[in-house]
Amino acid sequence: MQRKIILSGICSHTMEVRYAGGLSILVTVGSQMVEEEIMTIYKHQIEEFFLYVTLWKEDIVRYERLSWIRVCGVPISLRKKETFNVIGGYLGKVVKEADANMEDNNLTSDHLGVIVNTGKVFDDEILVQYKTKTFKC
Repeated sequence: MQRKIILSGICSHTMEVRYAGGLSILVTVGSQMVEEEIMTIYKHQIEEFFLYVTLWKEDIVRYERLSWIRVCGVPISLRKKETFNVIGGYLGKVVKEADANMEDNNLTSDHLGVIVNTGKVFDDEILVQYKTKTFKC
């Protein structure tokens, strides 16, 4: 698997990689000493591939998921990917930016990928102000 290749290319210790739900994996190593070595020596290399790297504690429960967001209602005069990315940033961390541009065939909406920490369906309206007008997006 690709994730094992990435980890074995960084560190020579034996590791077991298991899917832990959402966007999480659990990496098991042989001992606490190896764990501390990985978190000090190899942490920066591992962070190139993963959003968060932390030592597991039984009390840590983080829910995250990738949500594909469709944004509608952006006025044509504001149609650029930066506008859509700012709107997506209100919902979570944008990991796949919008591709919006004026050369698209459909100027009514665009999509982007956002890491969110909720399981709810987004149907929120975000108000965008431009000059003297307010738009619901």
